[in-house]
Amino acid sequence: MDVLLVAVCVVFLVVMGAKAIRGYPAYKGSVYQQLFGSYLEYFWKGTVSQDLSQSGWLSGIVGTHRLGYITCFGPKGIPVAQFVSVFSAHGFVCLCSPVVASAGRVPALGRALKEQRAFLKRVADRREMPIVIAVPEEVATISPDARVSVIKVSELPSYLTSMSGTGISEGDVPSAFEAFKKGASHVGQ
Repeated sequence: MDVLLVAVCVVFLVVMGAKAIRGYPAYKGSVYQQLFGSYLEYFWKGTVSQDLSQSGWLSGIVGTHRLGYITCFGPKGIPVAQFVSVFSAHGFVCLCSPVVASAGRVPALGRALKEQRAFLKRVADRREMPIVIAVPEEVATISPDARVSVIKVSELPSYLTSMSGTGISEGDVPSAFEAFKKGASHVGQ
């Protein structure tokens, strides 16, 4: 019986280790590195508990918060951008994390930004929810439209704490997140 238990534990550790190694490149240098304090937290919440809607590390920075995710795909079904909506008492913001191709090139985001704006308008319950493009350090610059700010991923924590959340209370965070989830469940239907 002890041998069987050890064998199960070893297989579990090997499988989890392989998943961790495969998932690390998507984490390194991305917005997730700034939203979750460590890869261990990100990996555990994403793989084991399958709930990336809260970050222990981000709680220490902005307090009560929720995170919502939507991926925008291009015409060939290839991901173009990951949108992470951050709901906190500091304010609501949608972070656009473009899928950066080799050579540090950012794909055209016009269609993705337009679709995300339309979605946010439906679910944000009359609250201002700007979109901010967060690019990795190795990306020189991109030129989005005038309604979108561009920041480096490393600037994200200071950006989130500097937002002025006038009129937003901690009680508004869960209700806004629930409206986001409800709206996201209807996307594509």
